[in-house]
Amino acid sequence: DSATSNKYLRKWFGDIENFFSTGKVATVYDILSGKTYKIKRTYGENHADCETLTANDTKIMKAIYGGAIFSQNSNMLVNNCTFAGNGAYTGGGMMAEGSDPSTININNSIFWGNTGWSLEGQQIYLKENVTMNISHSCYSDDPGDIYDDATFSPVACISSYPGFVEPGMGDFRIASCSPCVDEGDNAAVHLSLDLRKKDRIQNALIDMGAYEYTAGTD
Repeated sequence: DSATSNKYLRKWFGDIENFFSTGKVATVYDILSGKTYKIKRTYGENHADCETLTANDTKIMKAIYGGAIFSQNSNMLVNNCTFAGNGAYTGGGMMAEGSDPSTININNSIFWGNTGWSLEGQQIYLKENVTMNISHSCYSDDPGDIYDDATFSPVACISSYPGFVEPGMGDFRIASCSPCVDEGDNAAVHLSLDLRKKDRIQNALIDMGAYEYTAGTD
């Protein structure tokens, strides 16, 4: 009812601008996850520019809303990326939505080990008018990993563990035993070097992910 709504919907002029003035600290409560974090108002005229108060508050905020990628009503091209170890309420690896038609093209990439607390779309969460074309990529396809309430079109993809070198230490290079070695699409190559400046194609075909397997190093 209106009495209850007025507790949460407040006017800016003469109300919010007065009790949440510059320099004040507030606690943000996320109703979906139940998590809280603190913010501080820093600037803003007729609105509030805010930033998280501590590094831990930033970590909590990113875990709630971030994941690796959030896309809304946007077209996107992703080549040779690794999305691993990210978290969010939904779409730990990627969340894409929007009422306007949008297309996301993903090539030679890896989605693995991301988490979504809702257990919907832990790797990829799609809804509304989104079309995702994912080619020559590796993603976990266990129950709850892919939430597809849109258009999800995989081509030449695999769902085997990508064989990271030491993921627990944040090392997402792929080892020699990785099924991602020499399984990419050379037509999607736009850079000659990988994330650590190693040659991008070392055999006949490019690898999946941000790192090209390098014999003697990985």
